[in-house]
Amino acid sequence: MHRLGVRNEYRDYSNNPGSRNNGHSSNPALSDSSNNAAVVVIGHAPGSRWSWYAAEDKGVEAAWEAGERQIRRRRDVEAFQHFQDYAGLEARLANQGSTSLERISPLRGQTAITIPMPYRLALL
Repeated sequence: MHRLGVRNEYRDYSNNPGSRNNGHSSNPALSDSSNNAAVVVIGHAPGSRWSWYAAEDKGVEAAWEAGERQIRRRRDVEAFQHFQDYAGLEARLANQGSTSLERISPLRGQTAITIPMPYRLALL
């Protein structure tokens, strides 16, 4: 079993002169693409019904398309969102905007709602 080393570091994209890293990472795995460090990305998979209901579908598609050439291996894993009723679903997506609320409206009145939410794991 191979153990991956993890550092508590971040990249600050704010361009704030008072920030710790000033937009540059001190993590060699992020700053030097010529090394063999493994990076795993986990996110919603393209075509996710949940992402569509949340009105995030275009962003999900664009993000995976942008990184496609760097992916060495990927696997999609099926997951689900479960809601007791429409009110629970509506409350969960209330801050996603009008497009999301329009998309879930056909589910109004339903109970025991299950929505597929596939995730993609990608090794870069």
